[in-house]
Amino acid sequence: RSTICSQACCICWAFLAGRKADVPLSIGILGGGQLGHYLCQEASRLGMETMVLTPDPDSPATGSADRLVIGELDDVGAAAKLTAESDIVTFEIESIGAGVLSHLTDAEAKGDVRVAPGPGVLQLLQNKAQQKAWLVHKGLPTLPFRVLPASYPRPERLARKFGLPLVQKAQQGGYDGRGVQIIRSEKDLLNFWPVPSIVETYLPDTRELAVLVARGQDGSLLTYPAVSMVFDAVQNVLLEVTSPADISAGTAQRAEAIATYAVERLGGVGLFAVEFFLTREQTLYINEISPRVHNAGHHTLEACPTSQFEQHLRAIAGLPLGPVTQTMPAVMRNLLGAPTATGTEPEPGADPASSAENVFVHWYGKREPRPGRKMGHITCVQNEPAKARTLLQKTAASLAPKLAIAS
Repeated sequence: RSTICSQACCICWAFLAGRKADVPLSIGILGGGQLGHYLCQEASRLGMETMVLTPDPDSPATGSADRLVIGELDDVGAAAKLTAESDIVTFEIESIGAGVLSHLTDAEAKGDVRVAPGPGVLQLLQNKAQQKAWLVHKGLPTLPFRVLPASYPRPERLARKFGLPLVQKAQQGGYDGRGVQIIRSEKDLLNFWPVPSIVETYLPDTRELAVLVARGQDGSLLTYPAVSMVFDAVQNVLLEVTSPADISAGTAQRAEAIATYAVERLGGVGLFAVEFFLTREQTLYINEISPRVHNAGHHTLEACPTSQFEQHLRAIAGLPLGPVTQTMPAVMRNLLGAPTATGTEPEPGADPASSAENVFVHWYGKREPRPGRKMGHITCVQNEPAKARTLLQKTAASLAPKLAIAS
């Protein structure tokens, strides 16, 4: 990441894109959250310019993007402004409107812009019913499910088929624990959501894993080591990630092979996160695939030679993929807004004060710490995951009282 390296990368991108070497590649990003913020930071280091479309002028990426378009993610006019000034458009969130995806498809067909991972890929994966059907069609392992319309008058029939508990997932719009509920009893059936959804079998005593896969424009593929994920039991949001996951080498290889196969069949370009359930019998089921950088990969900022954010940019710009070898274990913990959160945040970015112990505190600059909201994260890189986890818990506990963050 030296100046010489950045200049060389800029020249290389310009060559690959057929542009003059003194004209930076322009990356348009749909979404202005923390994922977009880190994409902008990495793009700046690599000599690229960024333009972010976000509905919130105070979103994390607004402080790191070169240019902004303020508008909703279903605003075709705002998307047209983004595409008009971008060489490549990418996503940091799935909830992009159908009209915007149609506009991107047309703009790409005309040669006005490149879209990565591709409007069709995002359209497929943003709908959980379509994604599950695609997984079955491709022979990929996933749990039994049923697609439901907005109104389903007899949810008790589902209980007889799938048993209790069962899981209901909204077909679209769910993220960070939203749009998913566990129906544990017949009484809970009274609160069955009247929205287009899917239901699937609930697996007790399972572990959750994720594999990050990068696919370049030339079809090259690289996987980061499989990670294990722990979710908050109340808010159903990702709480902690350990990399590499504490699983057998054989299980890790199987997860990485399945994830690679899935991304290969999707055919998109960029970074993908493939999430798995792992049963006690060591059976793997794909939970879902995200066609973007992911919370499960935040640790790569410090733990890997090439972060997931740089890797995504390298992939969509046509550069060779960067190395992903992890030399030491890492544990990442999200800092979540507490139920009574009323505090305010430090400025966004990394807090270097803790780096002496290889503990890195990141803030996203979100003004309102709502319950369960991701306000920042901590990553600790150590020789032993247990030591890393202890340091994380200590750091999180010290931040919680002052900033009203759940520890």
